[in-house]
Amino acid sequence: MSKIYIADHQRTVRKQLTSILEKIGHEVQEISGGQEAIETVSREVVDLLLVDAELPGMDGYQVLEKLRAARLTSTVPVIMLTSEFSIQSEAKALRLGANFILSKHINHENLALTVRLALKEGQTVPRVESDTPAPVDDSWDDPTFENLGDNEREEAPAAPNGQGLIDTAGKIPALEDLLNGGIRPGAFTMIEGGSGSGKSIICEYFAYGAIVAGSDVAYFSTRHNAEGLAQQMESIGLDLSDTPGRNKLKVYPLASSKKQGDPEAHLARVASDIDCVRRGVVVIDDISSVAAICENRPVLSFFMACQLMCTEEKTIVVTAHTAFFEKNLLSRLNQLFVTNIRLGSQTMGGRPISTCGVPRLNNAENNKSNGFSFRVEPGTGIKTLPIFGIKI
Repeated sequence: MSKIYIADHQRTVRKQLTSILEKIGHEVQEISGGQEAIETVSREVVDLLLVDAELPGMDGYQVLEKLRAARLTSTVPVIMLTSEFSIQSEAKALRLGANFILSKHINHENLALTVRLALKEGQTVPRVESDTPAPVDDSWDDPTFENLGDNEREEAPAAPNGQGLIDTAGKIPALEDLLNGGIRPGAFTMIEGGSGSGKSIICEYFAYGAIVAGSDVAYFSTRHNAEGLAQQMESIGLDLSDTPGRNKLKVYPLASSKKQGDPEAHLARVASDIDCVRRGVVVIDDISSVAAICENRPVLSFFMACQLMCTEEKTIVVTAHTAFFEKNLLSRLNQLFVTNIRLGSQTMGGRPISTCGVPRLNNAENNKSNGFSFRVEPGTGIKTLPIFGIKI
């Protein structure tokens, strides 16, 4: 059980937050003022502080600044709460050392996920009064896991046998060359492109390569169940039936925009489900239809959560049709990805072909190559074409 303090001048907000957090198993204490928050955090062991940016007198930003300046409180995780969320308030809070910033228009799933991630960050930072890091909670007890179903919970991915680079098992050498061998473990990766450009196909190749290498794959899909995905992969030459790790592929539903109801709550539920996959490769194909009908903030929160959930043992690959995202949002999202694979579509000789490039690789701009072109042939899969000089 984690000890969480809430510093907010609005009693109704404190009670609402307390109710939500107590229901998911946390011990919660309420504070009404900034000075009281500083004094409490200074003298007691606090796992997480939620602080109102608009506190009267000493506001949340001042509280945060003082906490980060003091040795004893410098590592306490802090979530900033605000009733008037903006890019400027977010930037200010993060610059001063907040772990996250949340709107007071509270979404239960998003709050639960953000608190979980903030607590995880706190567990990985040593307490100032001790040289030993706090132990990481490695249990499976998570009330949001019910979204995957009880049967799936028992079969959640286990640890791979030494996860190395995530590649296509030699099926697409041109792509592996652009990636310097493959996707680095823990690298949050975006595969972007228009309709029919091959985003899902590329994901299937990475899933196949991961399974062949001994890693587990959790595949979130709007189109396939486990049987359908296996058949689709087999149709392009990625037959898992003779693979020792054929049971390592788990497929979970990713509701389309017409079925998911409240899009913000749905994004938070998906993020919670992803968080419950402890190890292996997570593929999200694709998030565009849900993100397109959300406000920018929950979309950004979803991608930030995915970035934070990536570890050396868990790699997340997400596909998206970037035309669904506003330009400013897309620019901010691109800063979260360690690797970016960009696909396009062209017509050559009256036949459609796809183009592929890697403009961002391992957190750096990649100027290694202009890319390559390919087409998908039934029964064979991706066939690289001898067409060069393609600008991605």
